[in-house]
Amino acid sequence: MKDFLSLVGHVWGCRMNLKRKFAHFVYSNAVCITPQAAFLFLFHLETAG
Repeated sequence: MKDFLSLVGHVWGCRMNLKRKFAHFVYSNAVCITPQAAFLFLFHLETAG
């Protein structure tokens, strides 16, 4: 039973770690992409309007 609990804890810890890595990845990409997307959007508005 104790081994099972430690296994569950290990898997849970790995999942939380993956979530944290994924969130960091998304955040760092958003920081890079958002200014470019905003610029392209404004540029599109200027040329379309």
